[in-house]
Amino acid sequence: MPITLPLQDIHLWFVHTDQINDAELLTQYYQILSNEEQTRNQRFKFEKDRKQHLITRALVRYVLSEYISSTSPLDWQFTQNKHGKPEIAPKAQPFPLKFNLSHSHKMIVLAVASNQEIGVDIEFINRSLPTHDLAKNTFSVQEYLQLKTLDKNNFHTRFYDIWTLKEAYIKACGTGLSTPLESFSFSFPTKQNIQISFDASRNDQESKWQFWQFEPNPEYIIALGAKSKEVKEKRIIIREVVPFKSYCKSHQPTLRH
Repeated sequence: MPITLPLQDIHLWFVHTDQINDAELLTQYYQILSNEEQTRNQRFKFEKDRKQHLITRALVRYVLSEYISSTSPLDWQFTQNKHGKPEIAPKAQPFPLKFNLSHSHKMIVLAVASNQEIGVDIEFINRSLPTHDLAKNTFSVQEYLQLKTLDKNNFHTRFYDIWTLKEAYIKACGTGLSTPLESFSFSFPTKQNIQISFDASRNDQESKWQFWQFEPNPEYIIALGAKSKEVKEKRIIIREVVPFKSYCKSHQPTLRH
């Protein structure tokens, strides 16, 4: 029975790569990749990178067939926009299914929605601290002013808050790093609220966007962004998955929105 995807829903699928070590399962993943994906997989120098790429591509193919069961995981076809954002080839889908991927360290997240542009970013936050120079040279003036007076721990937390949200925005736009990161800003009016604002150069509208942020565990932070023609209350549904083996729906996380 295919999974239904109402317009108000956004589904997030999580994979812990260190939990997938079965050789037969990994072989199954490889067999559903396209020739191009297999060739790219073999170009990775390190085994950990080959494994992450393999699981990522298998995840996309497996999950999309959970929504459109008439298309097998092997048969999905993809294109890229001019900035390299992957998309489902138009002829390969009966309705406007959108997806976006992110991975960091040992976790992959796939966001899926219907008829709305989405972007997701996950970051492993238990690593070396970001610097004030990096924040000053990467973020907008308004964002850096939020950061510069914070102590070490709060600076680290807020840096990744802003970083992941900016990544989610540019990925939803499909423009990647061709979008100047200083041309839009995030702020946090209260502990649970996220706001975006744009410079005039962006030619975008705040009212069309919604953002969410949460921590799936203490080591990671995730940001999700969606642009809709009609902004309504969204429902975020979380699943943890081992492609072709099992998945479970997890409890609704505490979201900042």
